[in-house]
Amino acid sequence: MNRIDRLQAIITQLQSKKIVKASEIAERFDISLRTVYRDIRALEEAGVPIGAEAGVGYYLADGYHLPPISFTKEEASSLIISHQLVEKWGDETLYKQHSDAVYKIKSVLRSEQKDALEKLEQRVLTKWYFPMPRKQPSLHFDKIQSALVNNNLLSVKYFSGYRQEFTERNIEPIGICFYGNHWHLIGYCHFRKDYRDFRLDRMEKVKVLNKKFHRYNRKSLQDYLEELKARTEIRLVTLNLEKGVMKYIEDIKYNMGLVEENEYPDYFRLTFGVTDMPFFTRWILILGSSVIEIHPTEVKSEVIKLVNELSARYLTKNQALN
Repeated sequence: MNRIDRLQAIITQLQSKKIVKASEIAERFDISLRTVYRDIRALEEAGVPIGAEAGVGYYLADGYHLPPISFTKEEASSLIISHQLVEKWGDETLYKQHSDAVYKIKSVLRSEQKDALEKLEQRVLTKWYFPMPRKQPSLHFDKIQSALVNNNLLSVKYFSGYRQEFTERNIEPIGICFYGNHWHLIGYCHFRKDYRDFRLDRMEKVKVLNKKFHRYNRKSLQDYLEELKARTEIRLVTLNLEKGVMKYIEDIKYNMGLVEENEYPDYFRLTFGVTDMPFFTRWILILGSSVIEIHPTEVKSEVIKLVNELSARYLTKNQALN
């Protein structure tokens, strides 16, 4: 990117937030802080009304706007990809809001860009052979986002998967995140008097309460996740696998916590960082006889126990049928 394009992009970045840190500009364009300061000075000399708060960041004076932003073909194409992902991983409300935004963006594109996007829409698909219906029409994104921005308490009727029951919760939301194929709300639960992780698809009812909470009294989402990571027990498990099975686990091995992979003449040795051992040992069963060796021995013993339980159940049934 040449300097003229970068200066234009910096103005766009300043328009996107109330305050933008110099470090954010440097990270986005992979430039030094000294270069950021030079670019800001060049924009000021060109008449762009940039303000600064010492130790905080830069901002544009109220009322200053560039002419309507133009999109490159690559930028416009990325919207189609993100729109497909919102359809798959969002809910109906979020998808509608995103659709409205995409229509507005399309309206300012040039004719050739619109043609390119129409072709791309027909050739990008996130569904599989049998599209899975959404579990519920709403994941309450609109209410949760409102509470996050305005520091409102949430009243939630929540289904506990562990206890198999509904409970009423008042929650101080600190953030949402996506993992394990589900959206999660992290917040301080008044019922449990501690921070809890709530899956959005288990929320039957959500209400934004007309009651504020003080966010500075609570952890940030980033702090919570770092603390969770620090106290989560991770155990290393090593599997020696036949080479023929590797093509079947090419993608899922990363989801299972792969940390190291080594190839030997007759097998692959894979090391995993495991946080959920019962789930991991059951995954090992799927690999069947392709598993040559398991370390440590206590994990191998647990797999043997599962194999014996399966044998006892199904051999007994077969004998009864015979």
